[in-house]
Amino acid sequence: MKTLVQKFTQYLVSILSPKKETTMSTINTILVRPRRASENRRRTQVQIPLALYYGYVFPATTITNRFGDVRNVVLAHARGRVNTVKVEIPEIADYADPVLRFTVTPNGGIVYETFDAWVGAGQSIMNSLRSGLTTKKTTVTLPRQQERATWYMLVAA
Repeated sequence: MKTLVQKFTQYLVSILSPKKETTMSTINTILVRPRRASENRRRTQVQIPLALYYGYVFPATTITNRFGDVRNVVLAHARGRVNTVKVEIPEIADYADPVLRFTVTPNGGIVYETFDAWVGAGQSIMNSLRSGLTTKKTTVTLPRQQERATWYMLVAA
C-alpha cells in the first residue's frame, strides 16, 4: 500500500512530466541546464527548481558524483517557507554553460555527472534539452527568460 507521500510524489511527477504515462518507476534520468546562484561570485552553486525537488528526484539530502564525492542539498528559507533548493557543484566552476545528468540508482541514491554544454556529451544533453523546448518535454523555470532559467527534462528508462 502506498503512503500519502508516495501518492503525492507520483501525482507531482504525473503533472510535471510531459507524457502522462510516465511514472516514477519508468524515469531514471533527469537532464538539467541549471541556473547558477551568480555568474561571478558563486559559480558553483546551482538552484534546483522546487517542482523538481518535491516532484521527482528529491527530497534527497545529498547527491553523489560519479567519483563518489557527496554534495549536500540545502533548503533555503524565507518568510517561514522553503524558497530555494541549493547545491554546490565545484566541478562546474570553469564551464561556460554547465549541464547535469542526474541518475537514480537502484538503491534510491542520486548520482550526478557534469558537462560543458558545448563539448562532447554535454553538447548531446544540450541538444536534447533544446529539442525538448519544441516538443514540450523540457520544462523551463522562466519561460520568458530562457537563457537565465533552469531547464530540465525527465527521461524514461
